[in-house]
Amino acid sequence: MLDINLIRQNPEKVRQGIKSKNINPKLVDDFLALDEIWRTLRKNIDDKKSEQNLLTKKRKIEESRKIKEQIKKLDKEIEEIEKKREKILYQIPNLPQEDVKIGKDEKENEVLREVGEKPKFDFTPKDYLTIAKKLDLIDIERAGKVSGSRFGYLKGQAALLELALIKLGFDNLIKEGFAPVVLGI
Repeated sequence: MLDINLIRQNPEKVRQGIKSKNINPKLVDDFLALDEIWRTLRKNIDDKKSEQNLLTKKRKIEESRKIKEQIKKLDKEIEEIEKKREKILYQIPNLPQEDVKIGKDEKENEVLREVGEKPKFDFTPKDYLTIAKKLDLIDIERAGKVSGSRFGYLKGQAALLELALIKLGFDNLIKEGFAPVVLGI
């Protein structure tokens, strides 16, 4: 995910970068419009909270309660804007490096180097996605509905393999003195 400040401070650079990846640069404008609304709401909430604190200190409880209700309404608004803003933000890909050749599709990619010999098969090889779907190890359709394109749910043995690799990694890190930490609620 791109840094929000990069989008705010260099919108044209971001537009050009995502356009080179065949992504609609209008996403940047949509994000910036929602971001401006979000920032305005955030400032309004902060101002209302300051006002509420002053009223509470002056013992004007009834007026303070009215402000509290206004803050609740603004919080609901900002929550909706945040969801829309994040949805767009997640659709904006990372920017390509400046020295990367821009092409229409992968056929125009430039090969910098090849290492080793390419294997020769007496059959037509299948890509990992075809194999994973056939073995019912991945579900990209359902994940796409939830998270958008380019995502997939690992299922069954593939999910267990990923967890085993994570455990292996943690086991090795623990041997080196690292302490595992998980964000909890």
